[in-house]
Amino acid sequence: MTAGAPKGPGVSVKICGITRETEAVWLNGARVSYAGFVLYEKSKRCVTCEQAKRIFKKLNKNIRKVAVVVRPDDALLTEIERSGFDRIQVHGEWLPGTVERVKLPVWQAINLSEPGEIYRLSDMLCQEGSPLSDGRISALLVDAKEYGSGKTFGWEQFAAGEGRKLFFKLREHLRENNIGFVLAGGLTPENVGRGIALFEPDVVDVSSGVERADGHFGKDEEKIRRFTEEVQKAIYKKN
Repeated sequence: MTAGAPKGPGVSVKICGITRETEAVWLNGARVSYAGFVLYEKSKRCVTCEQAKRIFKKLNKNIRKVAVVVRPDDALLTEIERSGFDRIQVHGEWLPGTVERVKLPVWQAINLSEPGEIYRLSDMLCQEGSPLSDGRISALLVDAKEYGSGKTFGWEQFAAGEGRKLFFKLREHLRENNIGFVLAGGLTPENVGRGIALFEPDVVDVSSGVERADGHFGKDEEKIRRFTEEVQKAIYKKN
């Protein structure tokens, strides 16, 4: 499967916005496949490649490291590749000429706010020369309208009727093109099971949903544990 999804029925977990070495240790003890590092200076979760490399030393080797970027230029792409990342997750439009030179598997992030936007995604998959159509993109990450907002993209619009038909048409396109599907945006331990049941993702991606609620910045070890437990429960129900 693409996107690092396990063989057979299953869903992988990505914890995004890692900023501290202690958080890496917590990921080692959970059922996590991916650790996300935000390399976008406007994010409160931003780290540099040098900071990320120090955190890498605490991560188990089987946890893949994802660089999360917005409109990366050639210099940043080169630095990411030299730093030991395994994937690159791109938000926003590509700068001209950059997607062609990326050596790492790419997760393309799309912000979704209404069912009709799936037509645009389907066109991207079918359009000749699109990054989604020629093998350069290994996974499509569907996020809420505002990246990092902690909100879903309005799941109820896709729970039944035309919205659901449109969504599963998109899923068919992804499978036909061997592109993985990553569900992001507003996931929490409380709603991830429903998200898995509705959308059948290959990967679930959480950030703010496993962060501390006491006014202190950073991830919460107990919420990470609960999140991964709820994912396993949802997989069990599917099977």
